[in-house]
Parts: sequence; structure tokens; C-alpha cells
Amino acid sequence: MPRTQPNKKRSNVRWTFELLKNSASKYSSVKEWRTNESSAYAIASMRGLLKKLTKDMTKLKVDPWNKAKVLKSAKKYSNKGDWAKHEGSAYHNALNKGWIDEATSHMEILGNKYKRCLYSISVKGTKKIYIGLSGNFKRRKRDHLETKRFTRLIKQFGKNSIIFKQLTEYILVEDAIKLERKLENDFRKKGYEVLNKARPGGIGGTTVKWTKKNIIKSANKFNLLRDWRKKDPEAYNGALRLNIVKEVSSHMKRIWEKKWTHKTVLDSAKKFNTKDPWHKAYPGAYLAARRLGIYKKVTKHMKVLSPRGKWTKEVILKNAKKFKTQAQWRKNFDGAFHAASRMGILKIATKHMIDGRSLVDKKWTEKNIIKSAKKFKILKEWREKESGAYSAALKLKIIKKVAKHMKRVWKTKWNKKNVMQSAKKFKLSSYWKAKYPSAPAAARRLGIYKKATKHMIDGRFKL
Repeated sequence: MPRTQPNKKRSNVRWTFELLKNSASKYSSVKEWRTNESSAYAIASMRGLLKKLTKDMTKLKVDPWNKAKVLKSAKKYSNKGDWAKHEGSAYHNALNKGWIDEATSHMEILGNKYKRCLYSISVKGTKKIYIGLSGNFKRRKRDHLETKRFTRLIKQFGKNSIIFKQLTEYILVEDAIKLERKLENDFRKKGYEVLNKARPGGIGGTTVKWTKKNIIKSANKFNLLRDWRKKDPEAYNGALRLNIVKEVSSHMKRIWEKKWTHKTVLDSAKKFNTKDPWHKAYPGAYLAARRLGIYKKVTKHMKVLSPRGKWTKEVILKNAKKFKTQAQWRKNFDGAFHAASRMGILKIATKHMIDGRSLVDKKWTEKNIIKSAKKFKILKEWREKESGAYSAALKLKIIKKVAKHMKRVWKTKWNKKNVMQSAKKFKLSSYWKAKYPSAPAAARRLGIYKKATKHMIDGRFKL
């Protein structure tokens, strides 16, 4: 037990050597000090003072994790995340001693902040559907059933009518978001009522709740603001959202203090038309603008992207008239585009627009394709460096004519059998193309592209 009752954890303290020494003196064991005043312990560790400050403390020995104990611990959990969270010591022993595969063989594979699976919730006998992303499908399914929206649907149609389906494995977030947007639009075109309230692109899952207490705990580990921002960006961004950066980082040195003047802040801001890219590229300039009281002045030329919920029909239609293609509109005002989709006015808003694909087709005439093809001696290089010209040649069925002077690296490699074998390894055509760029081209050449990709998830599957 500690010699004195521990005080409440200090927050936003400048840990001098005397304060650290005073904190350590209250405890008789290293573990008690680390548990009760973690920020003091972390600062002492970072400054190399642990040995000096804990020399009179008892160092409690923990029973070593042998293989039997590790495997017994692992059996309590259904996924690696929960195991690492609740019994991290066992999990790391398994990693370090090479037992991880055996210990986790029964566990389900989950996503993470880089990967998500795509799933749907449909109502049997109706044209109602929800498309979502999650890093843990089972937990997300349970959470959905507790929401007001789905409890109402269960009352109306019965629990057995709510059909959950995992549509993909855990794939890269960027691919999952694109596929989610495509599916939502496809189902709307088919007359479905898409139940999603949030715009597509929310990656789902749970994130760390950055309360002021947790942010202070993170901030106390660093002496330089730049290091904190780079090494623990989630805590730093949480502080930005709560507007407490100055308060929680008062003990940190600011290397950029001399760098950002009125002029340099303004110069950096002039390079951008919207605020978000500026914030990401020059976080120091953004903070300096706030600190110097010139934020409004330096951002007045930037476009204000309307927050979700403020896109009225009138504002959307006015906004859409500025653009000639849907692609341009989505690129500049993604929020307006998706608000139009949610409100069912997308056709009205885009009726004056040109199909962007037709512009590309008009560019790649046979003359321009031949001009492009003459620059290359190897078909693979042409396909990779000028994919627009290559794709247009495929569409116009002039590939043999315009590429007859080129070497075909894949000529002896790809036959029907090995094209099919390579395709079976993937559920997304983009992954197949990334791994075997010449295989899809060979599939088209051999006339088996549809057959090779029929099992892939590109919006072709049926629910």
C-alpha cells in the first residue's frame, strides 16, 4: 500500500525533478506509482530518472507467461483486439515467443483503422436497405439492433425480416468507401429506399474518446509540440476540437513560434481554396493564425463547404449550376451532391450536366490513340503510363492495329487457365489488377473477362 493516500492525478503539471521525487515518495512499489500517477511515472521514464526515483521501492515480480498460460488466456477471447486490450501481457508474450498463430487460430479476423468490411441490412419483402462499413461486423450488427430506427422496423415487420449480410472481407478503407457510394447509388436507381442517414464515407467502428483527461495524459509525455502532433495525432486533434491545445501544451516548446508571422501564415493560406487541405498541410500556420487573431482574414478567400444539414433544395440547385459534369461537382462539393441524392433531387440538379465519360471518349479519337501508341515499344508500358488511350483502344477494338509494333511481355505467360486461377484469388477487380496488371488485359484479349470476374464484388452481386 502507498505510504500516504494518493492525491488525484495531476493535470497539466510542469514536472520538475522535485515534483517527481515528491510523487514517487508516496509509494512503496513501482507498480503502485505507475498505476496511481501514470503521468509522473511516464515523465520520469522519458527523462531517464526511473532508476534514481524508484531505488527504495519494491519491484513486484509477475509470474512469467508460459505457453500453457498464454493459450488458456487466448481461449477467453474471440478476436485479437479484445485479447490485446484486456490481457496485453499474454498477447505480447505470444507475439514475442512465436505462439501467436497457435493462440489466435480460433479467433475471427476483424478490421482496423485501415480496413473495413462492407455489409447490408435489408428488410425482407420490401425495398428497404442499409449499406454500412465496420471494423467488427458482429458487434456492429448487435449495435444496430439496439437503435430506434431498427427497433421500429422490427416492430413493424418482425425480427426475422431484418436480414444482415457481410458483403466483403475486411478491405482497404478507400476501396470500401468507393464501393459503399456505388452501391447506395445503384440501389437508389433500382427504386430502393436507402436507410442511411449519414453521407457515404463514414468508416464506422469505435474510436478513442479523447476527453480532456485523456488528452492531458497524452500531452504530458512530450516536451515538443511538434513531436506530440506527429506521434499522437488523435490526442492532438482531440485537443484542437476542444480548443484546449494552448492549455494542455503549455509545458511544451514550440519550434515553429518564430517561423509563423502574419506574412508567412497569409502566404501559406493563399495556396489553398478550402480550409481542410490547408489545416493538414500547414498545421503550424493554422494554429498561428488562431493565436495571432488573423484566422478569418487569411481564410476569407476560401470556399465554405456547407455543413451537413444546411443544404436546402434551393442552395443545392444553385450550387449544381456551376458545374458541367457530376465528377466536377462531387470533387468540389461532395456534401451538396450527397444531399441531393438523399433528398431525391439528383436528376433535377444534374439534368444540365454532360456525362464526363463522353468527354474522355471524345478526346481519344483513333488519331490521338495512334499518336499515343507510337511513343511506346512495350504494350505493358503504354497500358501503365497512358491508360486512357489504352482503354479507348480496347473500346474501339483497334488494339491490335495500333499496338502491332509493340512487344507483348505477357504473350507466352497468360493463357485461359492461369488467368482464371489468378482471378479466383481476389474478390475485388481493383485488387486483381493491382497484383496482376496484365491478367485483366489478357482476359479481355482471350474473351474471358466476364467469366473471370463474375465472382468479384463490383456492385454485380445480388442480395
